[in-house]
Amino acid sequence: MINVDKTKVMAINRRSYKIMINGVLKQVNSFTYFGAVTINNADCVTDIRSRISEGKRAVAAMKNIWSNHSIRFSTKICLEDSSMTCDGTKK
Repeated sequence: MINVDKTKVMAINRRSYKIMINGVLKQVNSFTYFGAVTINNADCVTDIRSRISEGKRAVAAMKNIWSNHSIRFSTKICLEDSSMTCDGTKK
C-alpha cells in the first residue's frame, strides 16, 4: 500500500499530470535524495551549489578545532581522517 501523504511524484521535462493511487499524489519540482538535489528540468546547477554549500559548512564547523592551539596536530588529523574517506567524500 502506498502512503499518499508521504509519496510525491516529479515529471522531468514534462508538463504536470495527476496520478491517482488511493488519492491524488502531490507533484513536486525538486527533491533531495541522499544529499543530491534533483530538479524537474534536469539542471545540475542547484545540485552543485548545494554540494559546495555543504562543503563550506563542514569546513566552517572545523575552523574552531583547527585554530585551537591546545589540541594536538595529530588529534586534528585523526579527527579529519575519521570524518572523510580516501576519495574526499564524507563517510
